[in-house]
Amino acid sequence: MCLLTWFTFYLILKFLSVECYMETIAITLLIIQLLAILSNVFGIPGGIIAGITAIVMFLMNIITAKFLIAIMFVFAAGEVVEFYASYVVGKRYGVTGKSFWASVVCGFALGIFLSPLFLGIGAIIGTFVGAYAGALGYELLIGTTPVRAREKAKSILFGRFLGMFSKLAAGFFAIYLEIGHIF
Repeated sequence: MCLLTWFTFYLILKFLSVECYMETIAITLLIIQLLAILSNVFGIPGGIIAGITAIVMFLMNIITAKFLIAIMFVFAAGEVVEFYASYVVGKRYGVTGKSFWASVVCGFALGIFLSPLFLGIGAIIGTFVGAYAGALGYELLIGTTPVRAREKAKSILFGRFLGMFSKLAAGFFAIYLEIGHIF
């Protein structure tokens, strides 16, 4: 009985140790990063939020400075790829720069407008529909034929999908690297 009491006391002290708290904090920050990365689907800048949590991990000495720079590079690469994927895919189909910016503005506006619908799913729908409608509307406004305007708008939409999934992949890769580094 005495051995069981001492073992229980040891486990309580082990649980209350600083190392255990740091592991709990690291796991909590990783979960916050995962949720931030998944929020990219809803049009929320999750890469930036995940970068802030990486800075918090650095300030708490969970990760090193070199590793922080590497993680921030992965997050920044995801942001850049997301932005330029729709631009490059659109350029391949002849989308003008103004049409691209019209799709960005309309996608952002419609994403905000529809965000209260369907428990946040409206933001996803609004972002993609807005991007398509913005590119289609601008191309029709400048006199492009309807068939060609739809083709250009589809290319912008495909670029948005490609960009979003590449940003998600970069975020998951960064979290994978952090898990390997921390544990």
